[in-house]
Amino acid sequence: MAIFSDDPEVVEVGRLFLRYVAPTFGFTGVFHAYKGGFRGAGRTLTAAVVSIAVLGAIRVPFAWVASGPLGYEGVWLAFTVSNVAGAAIGYLWYARGRWRGADLTGPEAPPAGAGAGAGEVADAETPVDD
Repeated sequence: MAIFSDDPEVVEVGRLFLRYVAPTFGFTGVFHAYKGGFRGAGRTLTAAVVSIAVLGAIRVPFAWVASGPLGYEGVWLAFTVSNVAGAAIGYLWYARGRWRGADLTGPEAPPAGAGAGAGEVADAETPVDD
């Protein structure tokens, strides 16, 4: 921390941040891996809901409550709790297996210009957009 600032208070805050949050960086990686899996399976809403739940329903409220008695250490503790909770929520949602039902290969769209063009009459077999 001292390479960024020689202010002892800044160094102390940075040290405490690393003490609380650095051990949970692996959980953050797990969390992002699960979210990427959901997005890759076409479940982008699932990934968004999990992110919002972890940040909006866990991290922010926890930081708000814990910062009162603990100061900035409460905020760092909120990072720790939300990182671990995010990995757990991602795993539990993954284990449910509902993400497997996403269909990324829905009906194919006809190639551009495949319908009846100007001056042409569509036959009974040619799909026409209404």
